[in-house]
Amino acid sequence: MPPTPNGKNDPNSGFRSSGERLFGDLSTNVELTEAGTLASANVSPTPIGIQTPLRLSADVGPGTVVSGPQEVFSMHFDAGDQVSDNLRNLIKTNHGERLGQPDFGANIRPLLFEMTPEVDFEAEVMQRIKTATAKHMPFVNLVSFEVAIDNRQTSPGLATLGFTIGFDVPDLDIINRKINVLVTTGG
Repeated sequence: MPPTPNGKNDPNSGFRSSGERLFGDLSTNVELTEAGTLASANVSPTPIGIQTPLRLSADVGPGTVVSGPQEVFSMHFDAGDQVSDNLRNLIKTNHGERLGQPDFGANIRPLLFEMTPEVDFEAEVMQRIKTATAKHMPFVNLVSFEVAIDNRQTSPGLATLGFTIGFDVPDLDIINRKINVLVTTGG
């Protein structure tokens, strides 16, 4: 019989650990008040995911050795921030960039050199975003889309597109969240 976290054997558990505990006892002193709220001050929020672009956590500096249950990279603690980050990464990823998922992403960068009046550019960009979101993040409802084409004089052969996307995630009570995305490519 495999042991449970408290060291006792659990006959109903099919899980058997082959390693050792990395962080010791992770239990906390949590008590609920009569109102059902947490009464302990030593409970820290649970990280949801890593922030991108990657950066070291404020607790970890160069040369620091991580020897406990702390985060090496900056983390998201809010579901809305994590969904925003994931959606931004989905939109900025092109087909073939994600190992093992060749069709992951909205594949917008190839369109940047096709910004002509003959092509309904904004409709094509939004269609690609809708398709990628429906496939990889179906819980997100896209609400609005605004394009801001960068016409500044930049380096020759450099194309930049900025846009704002509004979205909702009803299951997480995220309403009218907006993200700004900037896609740049050179050729």
